[in-house]
Amino acid sequence: MCGRASTSGPDGMSPNLSAVQILTLGSPSIAALFALSFLVLSRQSDSARYLKVLAASFLLFAAASLVQILGIPQDAGWNAVISAGLYAGCVILLGDGVLGRSGLGLGLAVKIIAFVSIVGGICYFYYGSNDIIARVYVLNFGCAAVLLIAAARLTRLLRGRPMERVLFWLFLAFALSFFPRTWLTLGQVHAGMGARAFGTSSFWVALHLTVVLFGIALAVVLILAATMDRIEDLKRERNEDPLTGLLNRRGFHEHAAAWERRRERPLSLIACDVDHFKQINDRYGHAAGDQVLRRTASLVARLLRAGDVASRMGGEEFLILLPGTDAAEARALAQEMRKAIETERYAGLSEGLRITASFGVAQMEPRESMADLAARVDRLLYAAKRHGRNRVEVGSLTPSADSTDAGRH
Repeated sequence: MCGRASTSGPDGMSPNLSAVQILTLGSPSIAALFALSFLVLSRQSDSARYLKVLAASFLLFAAASLVQILGIPQDAGWNAVISAGLYAGCVILLGDGVLGRSGLGLGLAVKIIAFVSIVGGICYFYYGSNDIIARVYVLNFGCAAVLLIAAARLTRLLRGRPMERVLFWLFLAFALSFFPRTWLTLGQVHAGMGARAFGTSSFWVALHLTVVLFGIALAVVLILAATMDRIEDLKRERNEDPLTGLLNRRGFHEHAAAWERRRERPLSLIACDVDHFKQINDRYGHAAGDQVLRRTASLVARLLRAGDVASRMGGEEFLILLPGTDAAEARALAQEMRKAIETERYAGLSEGLRITASFGVAQMEPRESMADLAARVDRLLYAAKRHGRNRVEVGSLTPSADSTDAGRH
């Protein structure tokens, strides 16, 4: 990325490729290969847009490199402007693609200002003041600025998984590398340097080698991150209830087993069941019933703290796992949930119809298994149904005291 002139010969024809040019032809080939990899990954991912943006970025880099290496178009001015535009687009899409993985973006204003500034600067320092050194500064420092803006918005990755942190620091290093690389090699470039000499200069070689090395490292990390994202998506699909977005039975048991192995105390469990749900389905239809379940799940999830786990176990029953919570705290939370459900107005139901839910609450005992705790809160839930519904039943420290044979509908 240097805003150089075309390498065409004085007779207007492209010269024979030099050893340096043959070497640097590897960079567009590698970029095109990674672009293809991103496109393949995008077909396997639900969040495909950012992968397509990254593919476009690497394709633009390949195109820009070929424009410079092959001297197409042969007019030196057009070659400089077109290659600068392609490089600017490449960097803008790279920043936008990496940000897109985190649900962020550069923003339209930043993209327009960056592109116009870089291409406009190249035009001015070619046609207005033919200064190759100024063009080097404009293109390289302009690209660095775009990447640094993206890096500043990526700081949230520092709180993520190790792969996220590797991606952030590598991306930041790539952005910062434009400055020392330009300063260290600019001594090999002078204002009167011809196009052919520039194309074989140490600046040109250093530029492409460092860009290729950083590009390979960044692409590999992005591909690994995208693969891990896909694995997480598949795991989430396997463990998530599609109707409510809460964990399903499988997901709950995985989380519960992990907490049981840790044996951290206190730990409490809440069972919640929507009252008279079958009647709601029969009277208003399954669409209305689904709406009740979605809204109930949303109300429950809204009251949870970090670390709490809510799941839909099937039908109208929910389980909420509360690490670090004793029975009194769990009871208070269940009461909040009960009141929130009771006072909520549900679309598609008769005016004045109240939806209520019953709750069973228990704290895990010292030698109690998770399965026994779940059975105990289930019995407490039956008791809440038996005692009139729309209430919270809290377990004692003696499991047998919680037993009841009442039905729950």
